[in-house]
Amino acid sequence: MSAQLNRKTPTINVADSRGLTVRQVAYWRNDAAKAAQTRITRQQYDTTGRQVAQWDPRLFDKTPKANLTTVYSLSGKPLLVDSVDAGWRLNLPGDAGQTLRSWDQRGSHWQTTYDNQLRPTEIQEQASDQKLRMVERFLYGDSSSTSAASNLCGALTRHDDSAGTLLINEYALCAKPVSQTRRFLFDPEQPHWPTEEKDRDVLLEKGDGHKTIWRYDALGEPIQQIDAGEHRQHFSFDVAGQLKAVSLKIKGAETEKTMVKDLAYNAFGQVESQTAGNDVISRAVFDPASGRLTSLTASVSGSTLQTLHYTYDAVGNVTKIEDKAQPVQFGSNQKVEAVSTFTYDTLYQLTSATGREAAGPNSQPQLPTSSRTPIDARQLFNFAEHYEYDVGGNLTELRHVRDRNNYTRTLNIACASNRLLSWNQGDSTPDAAATFDANGNLQALQPGQSLQWNAHNQLAGVVLVKREDGRNDNERYYYDSGGQRVRKIQTTYAASVTHTREVRYLPGVEIRTRNNERLEVITLQAGRCSVRYLHWTEGQPSGIPAAGQLRYSLDDHLGSSSLELDDQAWLISQESYLPYGGTAWTASRSAVEADYKTIRYSGKERDASGLYYYGHRYYAPWLQRWISPDPAGTVDGLNLYCMVGNNPLRYTDQHGNNKEEFNIKKEIATYPNILSEVHNRVDILNYQLYNSIDKKGIVKRLFQHYTYNATKNAASLAAGLAAAPSMLGAAGAATAISLTFDSIANKFDATRHLSASIYPQVTELSPKDIEKSARATLDNPKGKFKKFKKDIDPRNNKTQKNLSTAATNTFMAFVGGVRGAWTPNFEASTQATKALNGIPAQKLERLNNALLVLDEHLEHDSNAINAAFDTLGVEEFYANGVKGHLNQAQDLITNNVGNADSNTLSRTKIQLEITKTRATIQRGRELLFRLNEHNKSLGR
Repeated sequence: MSAQLNRKTPTINVADSRGLTVRQVAYWRNDAAKAAQTRITRQQYDTTGRQVAQWDPRLFDKTPKANLTTVYSLSGKPLLVDSVDAGWRLNLPGDAGQTLRSWDQRGSHWQTTYDNQLRPTEIQEQASDQKLRMVERFLYGDSSSTSAASNLCGALTRHDDSAGTLLINEYALCAKPVSQTRRFLFDPEQPHWPTEEKDRDVLLEKGDGHKTIWRYDALGEPIQQIDAGEHRQHFSFDVAGQLKAVSLKIKGAETEKTMVKDLAYNAFGQVESQTAGNDVISRAVFDPASGRLTSLTASVSGSTLQTLHYTYDAVGNVTKIEDKAQPVQFGSNQKVEAVSTFTYDTLYQLTSATGREAAGPNSQPQLPTSSRTPIDARQLFNFAEHYEYDVGGNLTELRHVRDRNNYTRTLNIACASNRLLSWNQGDSTPDAAATFDANGNLQALQPGQSLQWNAHNQLAGVVLVKREDGRNDNERYYYDSGGQRVRKIQTTYAASVTHTREVRYLPGVEIRTRNNERLEVITLQAGRCSVRYLHWTEGQPSGIPAAGQLRYSLDDHLGSSSLELDDQAWLISQESYLPYGGTAWTASRSAVEADYKTIRYSGKERDASGLYYYGHRYYAPWLQRWISPDPAGTVDGLNLYCMVGNNPLRYTDQHGNNKEEFNIKKEIATYPNILSEVHNRVDILNYQLYNSIDKKGIVKRLFQHYTYNATKNAASLAAGLAAAPSMLGAAGAATAISLTFDSIANKFDATRHLSASIYPQVTELSPKDIEKSARATLDNPKGKFKKFKKDIDPRNNKTQKNLSTAATNTFMAFVGGVRGAWTPNFEASTQATKALNGIPAQKLERLNNALLVLDEHLEHDSNAINAAFDTLGVEEFYANGVKGHLNQAQDLITNNVGNADSNTLSRTKIQLEITKTRATIQRGRELLFRLNEHNKSLGR
């Protein structure tokens, strides 16, 4: 990072009197010798503080229409969301906030019907110029004993969607499916689902369908999966709940084979080392200060396979990647090293890259052609690429410089949106006009390759080769109700033969068929290793081992498949990538094996069209942009086509709807818990201070404590009696129940003070203790379990007191028949006596100083949150993991994506909560001042 380039280029947030950000001012330049340009993002709010309009720097003061406009109902629900990229969507909510009807700019219309419990029972869809069809039906379990035995009461048991029918046969106590069956449609095109189940079954393929079974541990983590091919995956965890090993037993095999083992983690939960089933040991080294990855190595029997070293600038942008395991090569009058370098502008957009590539073309929408390993040094060349973007973050020019392969690609962007109008490459490629439908979906990859979209704005088909007789080579895609692709059918035509390839995507396995071949690809992911087992049940090709083939993938920091190894650690294939995902060069040991490589850049599948499928949408690496708007709205900024903020070396987008830099997002996702803990503790302090002035309040709180502690200890006693007969077992059970009571009480405003002391404690305001408690909450079962284990660990001094108290209570219950909460009540009485005598001035001063420290921490956190969001280049995002996926699914159902009611983690929401918490701290300081004056009036 050039200090001169970034000099005087801050990011400035301008807030109104309500604390809402109305302007964001950034300064851009890519040349230190030039003056910085001002780029302003504007937000507009209504009187209630809801965001109603947003402009990016490109459209700011240039067009009357904002990038995103939202109109709300009187109840605060979004009625109309209008995007210059994605078009408009109109929603009609019901009395309970559920979406009854919705329309979009393409003319599609949906109507959802609910039962008396507000569960959806059917969804009707009417695409433009088509008849109304029943596209989804839902069936729920009844209250019979049969349903109860499988935990199906009130739960979804059958879901008919656009791909077929999903049957959930049983749920675990953790509400996750134990057994489910996917049945596909006989005719894959979207049906009109009849009312009766038997009539719906007629539309499905014959047979029992594809069944998947799971087994879970006590924390709800899967420990076994039996896929549709009856292959068994087994997952082992350590005592901290972290994945330790994965094994696989193929159907019909006598023994289980270890795929990955010995996973070792650092304190941040990052995988530092692991051993694959082919004995390849992978190691990752992280910077202890920043947590950034500095090297990735892989070796077997003393032989080094991969040694990737990473260099960063001060803010975390990757500036250099070097693979020291690859030799320096000489050819075509060049010295070619396995070194890539990168530069950035002041907005951290990639501006240039250098590296090595093969002689053939690599910039067109097609699958790459693989060479034989080892690759010929004469076929590798040094290259450099330079990128230019407009004010809205759209790539407008790419200049590729290389011996015998220089070209310039120009992209023309629409004036009033971020849609691509046309693109051309030098003089050899004519202008490729890019047209979009009303919802912003690209209509063709290039002349002759048209794209078809379903009513949900999901890519339904691609014409691969267009012919005059209409017999076009094509690929069709089909999705489940969650928008995930579950089926792909490719049809190609020869002179007198039609070839069909089909892929069915099921949990843990892909079933691939073509002509007389049937292949089951079992997929596993553990740590930094992805494993694919190719198991042929019919038509196994020659050149492949009789028992199938194991493929271990060694990935880079983005998850891109760099090396593929077999079960003996011999090289199958290797591939290197351009910064934005195109293949720079690839080689394999045989053409047959190369044909079965499907996972490439970012760990994603590249289709025959050249598009990468990411889960929620498709990416065109030669255009360096998505081909449809972000379905999650503006979580990655107002440009809905931009790929990871134009910084593809630093960020990934695992699902096509949310760019990620894991460490930063993880810390931001944790912060609301920390903020809530601060707010709760200061609230309790304020409650204590209020009552310290009034003697009646102190006495009232004392009796509340008596009642609460009596109830809590009665429950603890019952648990102790039911536990093991030993004192330690009884004490542990009693402590567990006591901790649970306190945790539940702390969840509610009305009872939060019950588990707290009557007399204020300065230690409760310790920032370190607050952060520690916030990182292990009831919303995090693993964290809570770890904290609980520590709370009953007799090696801890504080725990010894807890166990001693619990053991004494239990002993008194056994021997003396004592029932009650004598110890906590004695402590409460002592504290009440101290409170009645008044809080001394020295104590008040220490409390005030503690609040000052907390307030300073929050001020620092406010700046850090702004810096984190600036680094990410977004204003909001969905959290990683199950919770984030559930929040996004809920927003999709309620049509809250992209508006103020969404379940995203946003800069605005967090800053508002910080402001509220600091106001609570200020009230506490005012109470301390009043209490001090009160004491003075009494002569204390």
